[in-house]
Amino acid sequence: MLLLLLVHDYLRLQASIQSYLLHVIVFIGVIPILLAILHTASKEHKETQRLIYLQTITDDLTGCYTMRYGYQQLNLLHERYEKTGDVYSLLFIDIDDFKDVNDLHGHWVGNHYLAKLCACIRQASRASDQIIRFGGDEFILILPNTYKDQAITMAERLKEAISHIECPPIKEEVTVSIGVIDVTCGDLHVDALIHRVDTLMYQAKQKGRGHIVSCPLCASNKSQDLAAPGA
Repeated sequence: MLLLLLVHDYLRLQASIQSYLLHVIVFIGVIPILLAILHTASKEHKETQRLIYLQTITDDLTGCYTMRYGYQQLNLLHERYEKTGDVYSLLFIDIDDFKDVNDLHGHWVGNHYLAKLCACIRQASRASDQIIRFGGDEFILILPNTYKDQAITMAERLKEAISHIECPPIKEEVTVSIGVIDVTCGDLHVDALIHRVDTLMYQAKQKGRGHIVSCPLCASNKSQDLAAPGA
């Protein structure tokens, strides 16, 4: 009788051990799945956070950066210029007679053209350049590590590319006026620099459609080449 009880207890212990081992095996098998789920959830969370951040710094219509973000970037560039002498330039871009486009074709078409214009600027500019929507149909292109001479080359490149934008039902050629400046034009802070390049843009408009006016006070550096679009 005692032997039967011992055998019974042994079998129960063996069954418990097997059950425990089975649970351990199952748990170990689940760990990689749980880790994969957590990894995916973390990536999705980071992507969601990135998209939310992008929404706070970009313009919904054009995808350009907001002026608030633009000021942040300009202040950083200006601080770097004061510390290291790294020159940066600004292009102030304004669409000529854009009110006529809206009046003739409607604001929906005008908005569509603005989106195409910004896409065109991004395609023609370099990877390091940043386009800011200053307001309405006015834009600022920030050009790091760029003197005025190279910025003028960029302005001419943009003016040519923009002239070929197709946006039905707009049939007439849409042109832009551009002011060009770099940080060497004088002892100016960021706000004063923007005001100065805005004034240059209006001087371009006074010449007619599709003109470029640059600041005569900027240092010259014709030896520097302008990188190709996207570089």
